[in-house]
Amino acid sequence: FKHKPPSALLRSLVGSEMCIRDRISVESAVDSLIARLNGSCRLISTMRRHGSSLSKTKLRLNMATKLVWASCYDLGLCYAYASNVQFERIEICIRKVIKSAGLDWMTTRDTIYQVSTRLPPRIIAIKQVIQLGIKFLEPNIIKQRRYNIPRTDTDSLKPFWKVFISEFEKLPFSLRESIIGLLKPNDKVRMDRIKYLLKSYFWKLV
Repeated sequence: FKHKPPSALLRSLVGSEMCIRDRISVESAVDSLIARLNGSCRLISTMRRHGSSLSKTKLRLNMATKLVWASCYDLGLCYAYASNVQFERIEICIRKVIKSAGLDWMTTRDTIYQVSTRLPPRIIAIKQVIQLGIKFLEPNIIKQRRYNIPRTDTDSLKPFWKVFISEFEKLPFSLRESIIGLLKPNDKVRMDRIKYLLKSYFWKLV
């Protein structure tokens, strides 16, 4: 049973943008994510030259949504290590990408998420954290503890693991039971099923 992802795994997920020494600096990773989103925003804005009909706006909206998903592969790690201010910068940029498809700039944030990702960035990040964190669980140990995660005295010093424990144990008991029952990290079919269960749960939640 491991209490946090090893540094090598974090580097593989975020490249060289997350500095890992005695502590983790997420500033470069946040800046890189924002740069990707800003690039997507420019691309979608350029597409608006081809017309503003409803069908073309819908096409741009679908493209903007796909670009947001593609840009936010490390959103969960940024969420775990970034400050509130840093994460708010990411949220603003995500909404800018979607709005650039042709939405009114006064469109509310809830509406923006409803017509695009269907989930707000914070929930997307939490889902990513859970999906990554469960790969480090030993199913038999979790079952013995009624699907709760063992604690250690140093958990508070591990930001990612602290967030993962908190968010995983907020899930309904039945969902945690289903996830652990399916858990086999190297089995793509099972992991895809777990992702679907989490997505369905969060869709209903929001």
